[in-house]
Amino acid sequence: MLTCAPDPHTIHAVMNGEIQPSPYATLEAAKEDRYGFNEPPLSPAVEQAREGPVIIGLYSPMSHMGKSTLAKLVADKISCSEGVMSTDIRPFAGPLRAICSLALSRVGVRNPHKAMTEGKDRPLDVLDGKTPRQLMIDIGTHGLRAVSNNYFIKALAHDIAFNPFPFIIVDDVRFANEAWWVVSRRGILVRVEREVDQADGQTKQYEGQLEQMRGLFQFDIVNPTMADLDIWARRIAAEAISRRYGGQPRH
Repeated sequence: MLTCAPDPHTIHAVMNGEIQPSPYATLEAAKEDRYGFNEPPLSPAVEQAREGPVIIGLYSPMSHMGKSTLAKLVADKISCSEGVMSTDIRPFAGPLRAICSLALSRVGVRNPHKAMTEGKDRPLDVLDGKTPRQLMIDIGTHGLRAVSNNYFIKALAHDIAFNPFPFIIVDDVRFANEAWWVVSRRGILVRVEREVDQADGQTKQYEGQLEQMRGLFQFDIVNPTMADLDIWARRIAAEAISRRYGGQPRH
């Protein structure tokens, strides 16, 4: 759900050029322009009425906060109720991972898929000591997003237009336009948080553009800790199933 009045922090950030103001003032305005920024879709199929799958978008202010783990749990909960073929996890970065995997394979990385998943935070000599995660950030932000700010939204919308799953979990919401897209489709926007523990050997990276837009976004569900992840997964699944069958968003 969106709130209409930004707080002073947001106004100050917009005025100083720290963030871009949203093109929408209300949820209804967002629904009028499904893709945002008035960019056309990739094909007529994605212009169909918004009667498609229930979108569950997972966001966290930093990496390694459990979005992917929560996504799998939610998928399991929905599948137990709605059937094995009811839920799919489709990240915005799907096309980007494929591109980066190809790039790694061309410089001799034997298992690029593993490097882009399990090993995405391990420095590689072929990347001059940078990690696959950094490769994705550079190509995604300075490449595809520089060409079209909504490229990943369009790619996912085109994908799910031909996807039979009634529930889609997007476990990598990072940018404001991605969050607006989830909300504009009556999707569920979830904030995932946990205490950052540097002792786990993983380097946390800031991914919280929405932190700069407090007052413009209200999350449907907030998960403050990892201790009760199963309970939160059940709650998210119940909300998604309710919306699928005509239930109104609960706030």
